[in-house]
Amino acid sequence: MTSSTGMFNFGKIMDDMYESKPDSPEEKAMKMAYQGNLVQSGVDAALSQQLATHNSALAQENMTSQADLELRNQGANMEQEFNYGMESMGAQFGYENDFANAQHDRDISNLAATGEQQRDTISAQGQQDRLGQVTQGEQDRQNIGASGDQNVRAIVEQGNADINNIKAQGEIEKGKINAQGNQDRLTSGQQQDADKDMQKVSGEQVMDQLKQAGVNDQALKGMVDAGQIAAIVKQGGIDAAMQTEAGQNMLDQIADQGDVDIKKINAQGALEKGMQEAKITSDEKMLDTAGEQDIDKIETSGESG
Repeated sequence: MTSSTGMFNFGKIMDDMYESKPDSPEEKAMKMAYQGNLVQSGVDAALSQQLATHNSALAQENMTSQADLELRNQGANMEQEFNYGMESMGAQFGYENDFANAQHDRDISNLAATGEQQRDTISAQGQQDRLGQVTQGEQDRQNIGASGDQNVRAIVEQGNADINNIKAQGEIEKGKINAQGNQDRLTSGQQQDADKDMQKVSGEQVMDQLKQAGVNDQALKGMVDAGQIAAIVKQGGIDAAMQTEAGQNMLDQIADQGDVDIKKINAQGALEKGMQEAKITSDEKMLDTAGEQDIDKIETSGESG
């Protein structure tokens, strides 16, 4: 039942209210109060509805006006902001341009000052380098001169040592040649004496051999008288003389060869000494020329720097 009439049974209450016919003044007053309240509520509702409709129209007009005002205000504000922004950007560009121009002038001044400083530094460095190169060149020249003197002394000492060695070797060779000549002379003399003795012995041996062959003393005497033994002896003397002359010639040739060898050794020593002296002089000239050329190059390089 509750589901059909609702929780408060409002329809039944309304029916009872409208269909009732109060008898007592209190019931009549209550019903009249209800009626008055209902009328008041209806009037209030109607007035409220009219007021709402009127307010809605006013609100729409207000909102339209407000939107228009806001649009105008925003447009004006945006225009002002745009103008302000443009003016601000123009001022900022002007400031930045002025700053860039001033920075440009400062950079040019700095570059000029830096270039001048660099030129002064390069000039001072060039002078310092030139002085250093001149000093180094002088030191090198002195070193080259000292080295050249040392080399010259070494070459001279070596040349003297070579000359002394050549002389010593020549003396040794000369001594050997003299000793060999003396030995050859002694040997030749001994050979000649031996040959003479051999010839004498040979003559006697001839006579002994003739005797042994059966030649008697008388025949030997006849041969002696005929000059045959004398011829044999003479032939032996001729051979001895020839041997003696050949030995003397050999000795003379040995002596002459020794003199020739000694002259060759002396000439070779003089030639090598002259070549050493010429080489020393040439080396000294080359060292002096190289030192002067190095000094000229250093001075030229310093002047160009």
